[in-house]
Amino acid sequence: MNDDIHTTGQGERLQTRDAPSAQPSKPDTLTGAELSKILAAIPPPYRETVERSIIERSSLIFGNLPPPPDAFDEKITSEHIGQVISNYDKDGQRFHEDKQRDRFFKTIWIVLFAAIFVFLTYFLAKDQESLYFRIVELLVAFAGGFLGGYGYKAFKQKDEEEE
Repeated sequence: MNDDIHTTGQGERLQTRDAPSAQPSKPDTLTGAELSKILAAIPPPYRETVERSIIERSSLIFGNLPPPPDAFDEKITSEHIGQVISNYDKDGQRFHEDKQRDRFFKTIWIVLFAAIFVFLTYFLAKDQESLYFRIVELLVAFAGGFLGGYGYKAFKQKDEEEE
């Protein structure tokens, strides 16, 4: 057997032994139990350095490997992809329809409030001015709160989209 003597930076001597040349070479893989025995034999001040080195090297080796193929990936066919695309198109159509419906109802609310305002102006403005002004104040306050809340909601959604 070959005995090699190495010195550490602190003057200590470490002795390593190479495998005899008569034995066939073993693969460079160790089991967890073998690695634990080897690490236990290393003096504590050096054990941390060796463990850290093993971790760094294994992460370099295994970190650059592509992930193993998934069974799900192998089962996807062109029919599945076509179905995903058609579902995506249907989802886009539903989104467009919802947006159109939302615009329609907003228009209905605006027309309704305008009709109430015109009705109140025509029938109450000439006979009961104080009541008319009180109702207009309430409608303006309601509209301000409604539009302010709507604006606040739009502002919050914009902030969430930017994050």
